[in-house]
Amino acid sequence: MTLLLVLIYKIVFMPKFFSLSRVIQRVDELLRPAMEKTFWLKAEISSSRAKGGHFYCDLVETSSTGQLAAQVRCTIWSRDLTDIRHKFRKEGLSLELEDGLSIGILCRLQYHPIYGISLRGLDMDPAFVLGEMELKKRAIIESLQKKKLTELNANLPLDILPKRIGLITGEGTAAYEDFVNTLMSSHLGFEIFFSSATMQGPQTALSISKSLTLLSKLDLDLVVICRGGGSKVDLSWLDQEGLAEKVAHYPIPVWTGIGHEIDTSVLDFVSAKSFKTPTAVAEELVSIYTGMKQWVDQSRHNLMSSWSYRLKEAQQYLETSRQQLKSESQHLVRTEKENLKLSLEQLNSRVSFLLSEEKVSQKELAQNLYHSSKNFINELKNDLKYSRENLVRESLRQCKENRHTISQLKGRFVLEKYLNKIQIQNDQIELRHKRLTKGPIWSRLRTEENRLKQIASIFKNANPETQLERGYSLLKDESGAAITRTKKLKTGQKIYVQLKDGSLKATIDSTLEKPNN
Repeated sequence: MTLLLVLIYKIVFMPKFFSLSRVIQRVDELLRPAMEKTFWLKAEISSSRAKGGHFYCDLVETSSTGQLAAQVRCTIWSRDLTDIRHKFRKEGLSLELEDGLSIGILCRLQYHPIYGISLRGLDMDPAFVLGEMELKKRAIIESLQKKKLTELNANLPLDILPKRIGLITGEGTAAYEDFVNTLMSSHLGFEIFFSSATMQGPQTALSISKSLTLLSKLDLDLVVICRGGGSKVDLSWLDQEGLAEKVAHYPIPVWTGIGHEIDTSVLDFVSAKSFKTPTAVAEELVSIYTGMKQWVDQSRHNLMSSWSYRLKEAQQYLETSRQQLKSESQHLVRTEKENLKLSLEQLNSRVSFLLSEEKVSQKELAQNLYHSSKNFINELKNDLKYSRENLVRESLRQCKENRHTISQLKGRFVLEKYLNKIQIQNDQIELRHKRLTKGPIWSRLRTEENRLKQIASIFKNANPETQLERGYSLLKDESGAAITRTKKLKTGQKIYVQLKDGSLKATIDSTLEKPNN
């Protein structure tokens, strides 16, 4: 019973369901007649993108309140887009498809089961895209180009750091606030000379011209004309040929910042530089200073890096030179040390040889002197002994003769008469003997003996070995001759120094003469 009720409920009350593919097929059948037709559409481009030569975007329509009223996807295939661009070039125009651009486009409806409904763009109307105001603006630009005025103001020299800025815009407008606040927030100390001007309406060109005339009397680096965005009608008041010519001939560089990203004014073509917004103009001025600071910082960094690198190279060179100098100095010192050691050995050998020769010579001389003195003394002693013996013999002989004579005469004379006389003669003989042994001859022998001892002592003291023993040294030249005077010496001359225990070889560096008293 329950199953029956369920079946009855499904038959009577359940809605009828269709498959998605069947619904899509039915929609395609209904839209097929419409997809064969083409139509002109007025819309604004949004979410544009180019890929593979094709152009994809959304076509939107907004209400008077700015609300989105309708939106549909649109595709312009590359072949159709090429034909459209060719058509625009024939009219002397360049087609730039950007968001926010209002276009008049020839479309065809297309439907895909997966991607849904979209439009295919087939053609565009140049007159609609640019409009009459755009065509007029282009005519003014062409006229300015023929007069060669588009580059006149741009060729004026601009100070490397513009500081005194003339500003022309509406007082209290967003453009004024954006420009001034951007410069003030940079804290760079710009000087702004403001001249209020009407930026919309019939008085726009005259008002801006008066401001330009007023600012030309000041010593300014740059004049900026700016205003915020608006409709093409609002911005068209700036597209006046007379105003453009005044800007082109202006003696001070003029920068413009008019409108939003999609807007371009005639003044942008004749000014020295143009920007999309007033803020962009101010940011460019700030960027000049920040760029200069970056350039100075980079230059300082490059200079420091360069000098650091050069300093490092110089330090490495100095360190290498120091190491080389140290190594070469050590090598030179070792070489000179070895040379000095060799020279010292040669000097020692030479001095030792010379000293040995001199020692032998002095020893032979001393021995000869000693033997000569000894022989001389011995000869003197022998002579004295011989003289003494002769004297004694002669005295004894005379005494004997005298005794014999006395004995002969003794008998002839009275003994007592001659005893005193004999005694006297004996005394005289004894006195002569004493004189002989202790008189001048013996004293002379003693004196000569002492003199010979003194001569031996002098020779001994004069012996070089004795002088060396006392701490003195003996100087000789390379020939072995003794050096006694500095006048005979020359700087750089080799000499030999003989000491007690060896000899040295030296080189004369300088000589000092004994000062005169």
